[in-house]
Amino acid sequence: MSAGAIADNWEPAETSFILSILHKGGTFVDIGAHIGWFTVLGAHKVGPDGRVYAFEPRPAIFERLRASVEANGFQDRCVLHCAALSDNAGTVSMATFSRQRNSGHAVMVSDAVPEDASLDEDIPAIVLDGLVWDRRIDLIKIDVEGAEALVLRGGRALLMRDRPIIVSEFFPAWLRRVSSVSPDNFMAFLKELGYRVFELTSQGIGREMHALERNRAFDEDYFTNILALTDAHIDQYLLRPLDGSVRAYETAFKHLQAERDVKKMTHEEELACEREQLARLREQRELHEAALDRLRTELGAEKAVQAQQAEQLARSAADLQELQSRADNRILHISQENSALIAKVHLLQEQRSNLIAQNEALQASNIWRACTVLIRLARRIPAPLRKLMVRSTKLGWWTVTGQLPRRRREWRQARQRRSLAAVGPQIMLPAPVEDPAAELARWAGRRGPVALIVDDRWPEPDRDSGSVDAVNLVRNLISMGFDVAYAVASDLVQDRRYRDGLVAMGVRVLPQNGLAHIRKYIEDNRDIFTLVILTRVTWGGVLFELVRYNCPDAKIIFNTVDLHFLREQRVARLSGSDEAIEAANRTRDREEWLVGHADLTIVVSETEREILSASVPRAPVLHQPLVRDVIPPTAPFSARKGIGFVGGFAHQPNLDAVRWFLTDIWPLVRRRCPDLTFSIVGTNLPDGIAKAEEGVTYLGPVVDLHAWFETLRASVAPLRVGAGAKGKVASSLASGLPCVLSAVAAEGMNLVDGENVLIADTPEMFADRICALTSDDVLWQRISAGALALARQQFSHEAAQHGLHAALIKMGVPVPRALPLAEAVGSY
Repeated sequence: MSAGAIADNWEPAETSFILSILHKGGTFVDIGAHIGWFTVLGAHKVGPDGRVYAFEPRPAIFERLRASVEANGFQDRCVLHCAALSDNAGTVSMATFSRQRNSGHAVMVSDAVPEDASLDEDIPAIVLDGLVWDRRIDLIKIDVEGAEALVLRGGRALLMRDRPIIVSEFFPAWLRRVSSVSPDNFMAFLKELGYRVFELTSQGIGREMHALERNRAFDEDYFTNILALTDAHIDQYLLRPLDGSVRAYETAFKHLQAERDVKKMTHEEELACEREQLARLREQRELHEAALDRLRTELGAEKAVQAQQAEQLARSAADLQELQSRADNRILHISQENSALIAKVHLLQEQRSNLIAQNEALQASNIWRACTVLIRLARRIPAPLRKLMVRSTKLGWWTVTGQLPRRRREWRQARQRRSLAAVGPQIMLPAPVEDPAAELARWAGRRGPVALIVDDRWPEPDRDSGSVDAVNLVRNLISMGFDVAYAVASDLVQDRRYRDGLVAMGVRVLPQNGLAHIRKYIEDNRDIFTLVILTRVTWGGVLFELVRYNCPDAKIIFNTVDLHFLREQRVARLSGSDEAIEAANRTRDREEWLVGHADLTIVVSETEREILSASVPRAPVLHQPLVRDVIPPTAPFSARKGIGFVGGFAHQPNLDAVRWFLTDIWPLVRRRCPDLTFSIVGTNLPDGIAKAEEGVTYLGPVVDLHAWFETLRASVAPLRVGAGAKGKVASSLASGLPCVLSAVAAEGMNLVDGENVLIADTPEMFADRICALTSDDVLWQRISAGALALARQQFSHEAAQHGLHAALIKMGVPVPRALPLAEAVGSY
């Protein structure tokens, strides 16, 4: 009601009618006054000589009514009563509905309290006839949630004395519940007092109501506002205005007749003019018919030309059919070549399997064991002496075998590659011959500031989680008004549709991949870039010094994707390799150096942010959780079966997780739940891992991941190594699919064991939780609801966009487009 009062649009029909009836010096009774909308308006209308009597039973609402009257300075003309009106004096109990938005919805009850309601007891009740009325009452408004019959029954003498106009809410369902009166009996009571009942509409007094219509008699939702008028009121407010309107219409009709006579004379003159115009039109018609004959002749000639063209089209169709036949033959030939290539691939895979078997046999041999002992002994030799011995041995072997010239050439080429960058793999590709001035001219038409993104590949959002996040980053920058350029630092062969997908989004892509080309591109366009985002320490991170030197005014963001050194350390610990630990430490040094010198670093988990806060305490770090489309599950528990794992197996942590799961966990699950199946989705899974006889199926990549999730009862993420937030977990939670995962897979994602996921780190615990989740419908529903709630809170597109927007503003980057206010999940 407060919102309606502020908008000046509360109960417009009642408000308009009441203000049209009240006059200076009048008397108005407001029963069910609430916070005082009608009380204040009525007091303003009746003026200092009038009176307003207002009744509101609930003390808290009554205080607001009193405050409304005092705020408008109407204390001298308003009499306020904190009491309920009924047909008997005493006390009543009222039920209020705190959860409803309508604070005015409170009803008198005598027995059971309605559901979702609270009870206020010992509220004083009075009757209208029990009050002293020293003035004639002109108008009564009643809105008491079904107690209208009780109020009028308690004021019968007052109504018979003053015959006031009555404006009342008419809610048949609540009349029956509260007043124990049928709607027809309520109207019959008013008629006994000499009133006629009309419906109140937005235009004023509507149709007269004699009895409630049958189709409305038991409609629980039906309500309206009614007017109770005496014959004197009807004569004053209906008949007299109607007589005035009739007289006005008669006067207007006489004026119209006079105007018609004048127009009749004018019309005859116009008719004569129109006859002259008709004659001229007939002459023009004859001319047009002659022109039409000429057009028909020309059309005949055009038809002959079209017949010739149709003949040519027929010949073209024949030629096209011949070309189609040739194309079919070519396609057949290509298919045959493809089959031959597939056979070669199978042969290579078989050879690879043989090599792996030979390698495993070699590692199991006595010679390998002896070499291992020699390696351990060699480690005890001081490092400088050991390196000298290794180099001398290599030079001697290369000299004896004739490899020395080739090895020298390879050493020179490697030295040239190392001169291009201090860290990371380098790809030496010939840079295309381009005109820097032409490139600058193309950038001259840019729409806004330019953001350059450097990554190791085009995003493949249908294949891996990192690509989904890369596409979301591009979309967010474009939505903020940036022109985005995308550069690929590796020579990885990819499907062209991924590059074309970026172009379709409006991204400018570099014509050639490779670090050498990117370096030249940055040097030629050094004044163009406002923002440079370097992705991954081993690719984009290699270019940091070059960007800082050539683009000193550009802000640099280091996008870790995940902390590479953390993943490498875990792999090294698992393998026990000292060389791997040293390599991980080198990666850590470079990665922390980039974090310390970049203007902003992006991480995807809270754990990684805490690690960087401890090692590089003053570095600005933005935590941006993974972003996914949240789609609630539709398939019931009974229609689902099996569990699944999703991931790209070129990523070693995923391959290690599946091998560990199938070796140590899956046999325990199969013994307890023999009917359970396990399906694997992703690319590059090595042959021989998925075995159908063990209930394991490899599906490869799937187009619709959510549709596959709808067939499963759970997903698993048994990661033993890795870093960053896990996209497979975010995707599962966003589809409402419960996930059983390791602590490594859960870190940094604010997951709670037993609430939105199930966490396990031993094979026995994994088996226990998988079997419990896939056999207990109640547990499944609870974890699914918790997963979906977390996904809606943490993985929304808007939160990620606002987190990046706030970080760019704090860095001092000129963001062209402001975003609407929203709560950002990304913290900075």
